Amino acid sequence: MAHTSGSLPKEILAGEYRKSSLYPLQTFSKSKVLDYSKIPFFIETENNEDQKILFDLASKISDNVMESTHEKRKYIHLTAVFACNFVNHLFSRAKEISDAQEIPFDYFLPLIDETVQKIHEIDPKEAQTGPAVRNDKRILELHEQLLKDESLEIYKTLNLSIKKMYQLP
Repeated sequence: MAHTSGSLPKEILAGEYRKSSLYPLQTFSKSKVLDYSKIPFFIETENNEDQKILFDLASKISDNVMESTHEKRKYIHLTAVFACNFVNHLFSRAKEISDAQEIPFDYFLPLIDETVQKIHEIDPKEAQTGPAVRNDKRILELHEQLLKDESLEIYKTLNLSIKKMYQLP
């Protein structure tokens, strides 16, 4: 028996059968077709025989299959939440702002695409741009005046995190 969770141990499965995990590192939506051959799969089993079975199975659909411990998989999933879920939430917040100002969100798609494409070639820390990394207090204050509620708190929190990462005052 195998589960597909990134965060849970294989032992979460109840019963008297051999337990394993087959974790696909991907976000899934019913309306989006994916190329499974590019999706990393992480497997964890109780024995070598099951490891081979899961490895062979996953290798039929993906070119990127590897073993992983539960401890490592927890951090893989946590990283995925930052890289995917939080980023998508920020896209949703950005769309709220653009919608409120009647600015088509499509205008931002080339920027989003370039931002994502850039980190295929440049370390994300090196790719950081914007008023926080420039320590442009005037623009940061202007932006804060335009925001309210949760978006303002998110803006302040993320800018503070950027400043700390780059050791800015």
